[in-house]
Order: sequence, then C-alpha cells, then structure tokens
Amino acid sequence: MTRETRPRGHARTAAAPPPAPARAPGGTPGRPPRLATRLLAWRLHPDERDELIGDLQEQHARLAAARGPRRAARWYWRQTLALVWGFFLSRRDEVSTAHERRRGVWMLRGLAHDWRDATRGLRHSPGFALVALVTIAFGVGLSTAVFSLVHGVLLQPLPYQDGERLVRLSEVDPASPLSQLRTGRPGADESGGSLADTTIGEWTARTATLDAIVPVSTDGRNVRTPAGTEQITVATVGSRFFDALSVRATTGRALQEGDGAPGAPDVAVVSHRLVGRLAPTPAAAIGTTLLLDDVPYEIVGVSRPLDLPEPAVDVWIPGRWQWPAPGARRNLGLSLDTIGRMRPGVTVDAVRREGQEIATAIAATNPAFFDGTVPVPTVHVRRLLDDVVAPVRPALVVLGVGMAMVLLAACVSLANLVLTRTTARRRDVAVRLALGASRTRLARPVFFEQLVLAVAGSALGGALAWWVLRVLPSVAPADLPRLAEVHFDLWSLLAAASAAVMTAATAGLLPIWRVSDGRRGHAATSGLRGRADGAPTDRLRSALVVCQIGLAAALLVGAALVGRSLVALLRVDSGYQPAGVLTLQVSLPDLWWRQAGRQTAFVTELLARISSQPGVVAAGASSSLPMRGSVFSGTFWIAGRPRPSDPDERPAARNRVVTPGYLAAVGTPVRRGRGFTAADGPDGQPVVLVDELVAARYFPGEDAIGQRLQAIGRREWTIVGVVAGALDAGLSAPAAPTLYFPAAQVGEILGFNSTSGGLAVRTAGDPLSLVPFIREQARDLERDWPLFNIERLDARVASTVAQPRFYTLVLGLFAALALTTAVLGVYGVLAYAVERRRLEFSVRRALGAREAQILRLVFGRGLRLAGAGLLIGLGVAAAGSSLLRSQLFGVEPLDAGSFVAAASVLTAVVLLACWWPARRATAVDPVEALKAD
Repeated sequence: MTRETRPRGHARTAAAPPPAPARAPGGTPGRPPRLATRLLAWRLHPDERDELIGDLQEQHARLAAARGPRRAARWYWRQTLALVWGFFLSRRDEVSTAHERRRGVWMLRGLAHDWRDATRGLRHSPGFALVALVTIAFGVGLSTAVFSLVHGVLLQPLPYQDGERLVRLSEVDPASPLSQLRTGRPGADESGGSLADTTIGEWTARTATLDAIVPVSTDGRNVRTPAGTEQITVATVGSRFFDALSVRATTGRALQEGDGAPGAPDVAVVSHRLVGRLAPTPAAAIGTTLLLDDVPYEIVGVSRPLDLPEPAVDVWIPGRWQWPAPGARRNLGLSLDTIGRMRPGVTVDAVRREGQEIATAIAATNPAFFDGTVPVPTVHVRRLLDDVVAPVRPALVVLGVGMAMVLLAACVSLANLVLTRTTARRRDVAVRLALGASRTRLARPVFFEQLVLAVAGSALGGALAWWVLRVLPSVAPADLPRLAEVHFDLWSLLAAASAAVMTAATAGLLPIWRVSDGRRGHAATSGLRGRADGAPTDRLRSALVVCQIGLAAALLVGAALVGRSLVALLRVDSGYQPAGVLTLQVSLPDLWWRQAGRQTAFVTELLARISSQPGVVAAGASSSLPMRGSVFSGTFWIAGRPRPSDPDERPAARNRVVTPGYLAAVGTPVRRGRGFTAADGPDGQPVVLVDELVAARYFPGEDAIGQRLQAIGRREWTIVGVVAGALDAGLSAPAAPTLYFPAAQVGEILGFNSTSGGLAVRTAGDPLSLVPFIREQARDLERDWPLFNIERLDARVASTVAQPRFYTLVLGLFAALALTTAVLGVYGVLAYAVERRRLEFSVRRALGAREAQILRLVFGRGLRLAGAGLLIGLGVAAAGSSLLRSQLFGVEPLDAGSFVAAASVLTAVVLLACWWPARRATAVDPVEALKAD
C-alpha cells in the first residue's frame, strides 16, 4: 500500500465521499479516464507501469470521492501529461520520483556530480592540468590555424558562381629561347601565361567547349580625384568579363556586349575602394566622368572588389582589340592573359585537346608561323583556382603535413600524460573494484576528467587559432595568394578537438579497463601493495615516447633542410649592393608617349636635381627596376656570324634600357671595359653593355668587348663593357643573359613605357629621408605624374625570400613543439620508472652499486628510447623528403648534414631530459627505502 498524497493545489483531502458521485468525463463514476490510462500504459516503462498506474488510480478514487469525478479526472490528466511529456509535479511523491527516474533526472544529477569531482581532481593536480591544457591548446590551436590557412588558400572555391568552370588559357613553346628566359628553365609549365591574338581569335570563332573567352590586361594609370592625382591599377578586359565570372554590378551595370566595339563610348566600372574617393555614394558616381591619363570614361557601374585579373584592380574598361582574320599570319606583337568559362559538363582535358587542335590548325594554314622557325606551341589549360595557387601549393602541402605531425605528437603526448596519471590511480581503482564497483562507475570519473581537460584545452586552442589568424596577414608574405579569404574554420577546430577528446578518453580509460578485466582479486591485492600489473602499461608508454621522438626527428630534419636552404638563398649574390638604395616609379601616362622629349626631359631634370642633393652618391633610371620580374626579352644576332637555323641556337637575352648613373646607383659593377657616359647620346656610336653570362655563353674563349650585335631597331651595337650578372626574378631564380642599352640612343618609347621601370638613388644615409624632396621636385616638374612603389632596395630583395623565410619559421616552430613533447615524454617515462624501481635501486645501493652504475641504467633506457625513435623518424624523413624538393635551394633532400644535425640535437635534448630522473635515482637512501618496505 502506498502512502497517501495530496492533490496539487489542495491543502487537505476530504475523508468521506459525496453521497452520489457524478459521471466522469470520458469514463464511469469512480474510474479514471480510459484514454489517459492507455496513454500511460503505452508510454511508461514495463518495470514501473503497474505500480504507477495503480497508485494513480487509487489516488483518483479518493479524490473523486472527496471532490467529485470531474476534478478527479482533471487531476488524473495532469498527472498523465506530467509523466508522458515531462511536466514536473509540485510535490515529490512516488509519482514525481518515478517520473524523475523515467525522464533521466537522476542521471543528470549523477553527471553533474562526476563533473564536479573531475574539476576538483584537476585543481588538486595543477601541474598535470597545466601541462595537459597547454599541450591540447597548442595542438588544437595551431592545427586549426594552419588547416584554416590551407583550406582558405587551396581548397576554398573561388568567390564566383560555378568558379570550378573558370580556366586560364595559355600557350608556350618549350624550345623557344624567349620562353626559357621568361621561366628560367626550358619547357617550364608554370602558372600564368598568355595567348597570342591569333590564337584568341581562332579559339573564339571555333570553340565548342567554352561559353566565354575573355582576354585581360592590367597596367597602371593616373586618375584624377578630388584629393589630387594618384596612380591606380586598371584592367582592360573583354566586354564579357563580368558575364564570364557571373558577377553583377552592385550599382549600375557591368560591362556588356558592344562596349568594346569600334565607335562605342568609353565606359568604365569602378570598385568600391575607388568610388568612395570619387563621390559621396556609389549611386552618385553613376554617369560621372572618370579621367584616366586625362582620357574621359563614363562610370556605368560599381563592382565589389575582384581578385581578377590581379589583386587591387580598381577600374575595369573594355578592350578594343581586333583579332586577326582566320588564316592570317600570327602577330607576335600582342599576347594577352586569357580566362575562359567551360560549358557545363566539359572537362579540362577536352578544352586542352581543342586548344591543341586549334594551335596545329593555325600552323598548318600559316607556313610563316613564328617566322617559320618555331614549332607548334603547347597549349596549357588549368583551372583558375589551380593556376592562382600553383606557386604556393607545394609549400602549403608541406605545412599541412607538418601540422598533422605536430597534432599527432600533441595527441601522443596527451595520451602519455593521461596514461601516467590514470596508472597512478590503480590502487584506488583496485579497492573500488574489490568493493563491487562496476566498470561504468569506475570509468565515469576518469572519463569526465579527460572530457573537462579536452573541452577546456580545445576552447583555449580555438582562442589561440582565432588570434593567429588575426595576426597572420601582418606576418605572412604579402604575395601569398587569397590571404584575404582565410577565415577561422570551425570544422578544422572540431576535427582537432575530437582527436584530443578521443585520445584523452582512450588513454584514461585503458588502464581502468585492464584492471577490471577479470582480475578483481589480483588487482585489489596488487593495488594495495602499490605494485599493480603495470608492465603492459609501461610498454605502451614507452612505445608512445618512441613515437614522439620519431615525429620530432622527422620534423627536425625538415626544419634543418629548409633552414639550410634559406641560408643558401640569403648567401646568393644578387648582382646588386642594395644597402642605402632607394627605388621608386613614376606614373608616366600613355597619352604623353608621343609628345617627343617630354618624358626624357622630365627624367633627365629630375635625376639632375636628385644628384645635386647632399648625401646622394648616384642616381639613374631604368626600363625595369631590380627584382620587379618584368624585363623585356628579345633575340639578337652577332655580326660576322651566320644566323643559326635551329631555334634552340638563336641568341636571346633580356634587354634593359638605362641612364649612365643607373649601374652605379644599384651597385652592379663593370667587370671589364667601361660603362655608359654622357657622350653616349643620340648622335654617338650605338653602344651596348653585356653581362658576364652573355660574354661566357656567346663569346667563349674570346673578348666580348668590340664585338657587334644586331638588336633593338635592327641596328648594330658595339659592346663597350662587361658587367656583373644580376638577378631580376628573385634570389632563387637563375640569372638570365642581359643586354644594357643607353636610354639616349634607344628613345623613350622603349625606354620608359614599362610599368616596372623607374628610378634608383644611392645615398650615404637613410634613403627614405630623401622621399619628401623627390616628391616635391617631381611635383614641380609634372604635377600630374605621381610617384608610387617607393621602397628601399634591400627591403625589395628581402621580400623575394619572404615566403621561404615564413615557411622556415613555421616548420621550425613545428619542430620545436614536437621536440618539447618528446622531451616531456622521455622525462615522464623515466621519472615514473625511477619511482617504481625505487626499491630496486635501494637494494642495488645497499649491495654496493656505484652512482655511475645507477646513472647508466637510467640513461641507458633513455638512449634506447631515443635510438628507436631516431631510426623511425629518420626513415620517415628520408621517405618523405621528396615533398620538400620544390622548397629547397642549394640543398639536396637527403642532405647528410641536415640528418646528422637533427639527430644530434634530438640526442642532446633526450640526454638532458634523462638527467633529473637519473639524479633522483642516485639520491635514493638504501636504509630508508628498505625500512619502508
């Protein structure tokens, strides 16, 4: 019989029933509603169904007798809904207690109790908690940051509709000497590239695989704004450019068919970055005039920023290109970057086959193809995403693999820490097991402790990843593509956090499971003695340490290889003396090219004023500044020699047009002969300087000075000097043969129309202190010709190794983290082993063992662990060294010095980790230890 309870909302229950009870709604007098009873029978658990329904029916009968069947029925329905749908009762009677049992409230309270015990236990072990939290935070945080970087750059789709259908089209002749000058090696299939106008015209007329073919070209132009004249990047594109990208203007309209047709008005689409400097609102800018090099363009639309054809484009204008008629002779004077959009269902291979067929057809219908000397070029078709990230893909893959190894090392270190802590609880677990505790009850506190650690460490790791990604733009190389699209990746965080949770839970529960696995009596007695069967656990911990050492060794080898590569790169002689040199560019408008002498007069006068300034050592101008990567290349003939019929033997070199003071300004020495002087003017004998590569390649065993070349303008130029070779495409790219022509004898059209050209000034002090003076003098001469790209030459040279330096620092950080985890693992294993063998060491000391013998035991085990880990790690490094081949310069992937250095560092650090446990082993007091036993 159950105890009597009062219905909710009543202070007491009447003792006697009414004389004539009424019929209850949905049931008979004195009986509960049938529907409610059936609902309870369907919903309640069989173990409690009969008891609960009986209690409810008994209380219903009493309430019906005291208050009437209607109120009793309503009460019955309230209790039914409370049990079925989770509405709690106001009193804690048998029904409410059973309901809590039914709804799992007791389980939640047990979980809360376990959670409090876990946090209390971690507070009592602050050292363990701190090391574990730091390990998880760094492993999860850095892996999230690196995987977010890799995902944002390599895997994130382009921010255009159906961006996977966008491709870049190009063609290259592997045998062409000019192609070798552009790429630095024969037949290189690099990112970028262009198509000749003949190919563009044929492909546009005949394509069956592309929906759109859009040529693009970028250059710098002057724009007039209310704040003055400034230099911006302008893209000249095909009229279907925005259609190919599936991009719409945010205000106004985009470029459309017919905008580039002959006689069409000049229109432009501007970016949000620029429109803010032109008008108060984007809508107000529509219909206004934009002056580009004093040429008026009507603004018809405003677009969001686009990364095509290159970053920081502010204006898009339609190109007025006219493609040669089918079958016409190929025009070598026009070659453009080209983007295409594939039709749905078309593959890249299909587009490539079509392009190769078109290239072959052009050659077949044009016997004079490339002057009849160069074979059909190879057509390249790459997905635009692959083309954009091609220069950095190998390096980011290496970073991703390295970060995966660091995350694995962190998980192994965490497993070792948790395994050590849980193994130390074997005695407590054995006692609880002997008293009848179940596996689940033993595992719950351990699981919750590891869960608390993993969740807290992952939260710290997420905060660390967020901070790293915030500071990444300021420390990453400026030329790292798609850096603005790198964002915090939640899936990377969840994956790393899941790895930490599973590692901690597995390592924490494994010893508990082993103790409770059918050996209760043995576990209890051995646990009370403090010597539970720990040999398998010790072997597991030693195996984990070997794994940590192997990962650290592999990462140390990788860091040593890229570090030596960076050192070799920094030791490369660039051919310049960059310290104290200022470089700058002047935005010379295209409109004024044909105004004879105006640009020459401007550059000459500006150089004269700069040279007269105190502290200026030398000043000069060039058609291409150092390390700008854009140098005009061409072929030439050597007078008195037959012209070779083989295109591979045709002489080719880069051409640089300079003023007399340029070589002295950038620090390129003249090895033999003389440099340019003021006497090398328009009326003088045409002269040229060659670098050492030209002299060695085309004049072996003879003096190049006095030889004559037929080059620019088909004129004969006499060689008057040989200068040192200089690098133009970065320190890692090989030097290319270069010819230097005097600006006064070439003319300004070829001398100063390149966007990479500019001035170089060598000063005795800080070159940046001269910038205000140069700006003032340039504004005085030509107010509307702004200066831009003002920087120190040494900073420019350093920027060419920014990516290798960044990757080296990151891999070095990875190696340091892995090495730290390995040291902690070795120390933990040896410290625990010394504590367990304390009795053994005391007996050895009592029997006369010397300190050196005890030290040999401890150091011997540490070195055995290090040796096994080194063998595994060096093997992994040797097997994976091919991944680093593309990132190395002057170092072989199997460089013995790097492997020896990594092994030496790791061995020294392991010996250091062995020292403290070994000292503790020698400090054991034999008498005290024997008494304690």
